[in-house]
Amino acid sequence: MVQQTFLLDVFRSLENLGLYNVIIPLILVFVVVWGVLERVNIFGGKSRVINPIISIVFAFLFVRSQLFVEVVNQFLPKVGIYLIILMGFMILLGIVGGGANWTAVPFYIIVVLSILAVFGSVYTSLPGYAGYGVNFLEGLSLADKWALILLALLLIVVIVAMFKGAAGPTQFGRSTGGERH
Repeated sequence: MVQQTFLLDVFRSLENLGLYNVIIPLILVFVVVWGVLERVNIFGGKSRVINPIISIVFAFLFVRSQLFVEVVNQFLPKVGIYLIILMGFMILLGIVGGGANWTAVPFYIIVVLSILAVFGSVYTSLPGYAGYGVNFLEGLSLADKWALILLALLLIVVIVAMFKGAAGPTQFGRSTGGERH
């Protein structure tokens, strides 16, 4: 049984004021949209003025749809738990494995498991699907199951192709041409 404490009462009061349904999703969407706009620099020199305005508009429109807010409120804690488990696994691997080669098979396994965990978190966060869990395959037709298998294989091929041509860590920071700095 959870003991009633002052801080627990404070968090319940903040929840009643809309902390989880308005304020946190608003800030999250604002920061993500602003970060993307800053990175792509669509508006050139006027980005510093336009990006915050567009970001706040997106954030308010997002918060207006409580369905989106509910999906985010269900999804983010699951991803957070997954990240904690992944960090624990990486720490354990670092202690035991020492010099693991993260560009070979272990890396691909981690990437595929991460993608599956994120998709699983999204799937179980959607309204109406939370009760199915792993048993969602029971309701699918044979064609749907084959489509999922083909999608998974395509995802694996794309991931392998992405990282096959990636530059190694020793090539970063080096000049590609013959000039010297």
